[in-house]
Amino acid sequence: MACIVWACQSQEGPAVRVLSDSDSSLSPEIRALSKRIADDPRNAELYYLRGNTFYYEEEFEQAQIDLEASLMLNPDQALVHFRLAETCLQRDSALSPQAEFHFAEALRLKPDYQEAKMEQARLWVARQDYDKALANLTVLKTLDDFRDRAYLLESLVYREQGDTARSENVLDALLRLNAQSYDATMQKALILLNRRDEMCLKWLDKAIALDELSDEALYHKGLWLQWQGKYADAMTLYENANKINPGHLYARYNRAVIENLFENYVQCEEHCNQLLDMSPDFALALALRGYSREKLGYKKAAQLDYQAALNIDPTLELAREGLNQVN
Repeated sequence: MACIVWACQSQEGPAVRVLSDSDSSLSPEIRALSKRIADDPRNAELYYLRGNTFYYEEEFEQAQIDLEASLMLNPDQALVHFRLAETCLQRDSALSPQAEFHFAEALRLKPDYQEAKMEQARLWVARQDYDKALANLTVLKTLDDFRDRAYLLESLVYREQGDTARSENVLDALLRLNAQSYDATMQKALILLNRRDEMCLKWLDKAIALDELSDEALYHKGLWLQWQGKYADAMTLYENANKINPGHLYARYNRAVIENLFENYVQCEEHCNQLLDMSPDFALALALRGYSREKLGYKKAAQLDYQAALNIDPTLELAREGLNQVN
């Protein structure tokens, strides 16, 4: 975003920036705050308000500049440190050390800042600092406003550590406290699905009952039924998932797979075309389209698809076998 910037210097501290309130590329809210800052350029609260507005407009670079200006003028603002930490993470994962610093500052200034503690735990999980994250989550699990999120994140920690049994136990504990938790229900269903336990169907049905517009639950129920050879029922579920979320790539891919199984190669190719419009690097869709085109007699087109799939994923056996077949 183009911004007209000028700096203001005073004897009270270093320069801070002011944006022109006549810049038409800025939103009305930003322009209004910029006018107030021009009139009072040493007001830390105004920089926070403008940085916060930039944050919600997803202008994270601009938000970071203003939030840092606010802290330069008044470093003892827990809320500003928290928002700056979130902004750093939104901008670039490489800024996670800065985010970690600002979460810590927010909690130093306000030790009971539980939202900061929650987001700090998420950051530590992302950085695989699991012991630190679990220490935060132990506290947050006792608080009604954070309980569900804390249990779910704890379950994720154990799953990432390869302890699926413990992860499932955490989900079961949450479900005893809140049987209506869609997220816990869905995660329980996925654990059962991954180990091919037929009880996953019960949990998937419960997830759909809790959220009938869950494309995730519909897709995974379809996947289970596809594994059982119930292709018509699976296709219906995939179609419903795509009605809710046209961008659900694997629901559409599995529709193509089922069409291919029944030698409906034109329909399979159409699904693959739609997939590749959305995700040009979807190697499986390229290979499957190549197979459909091969069966339809378009060997040159099939060859190009197989080769494109291998360029993306050299280990894709379907594409390698197909390429050998048409060469």
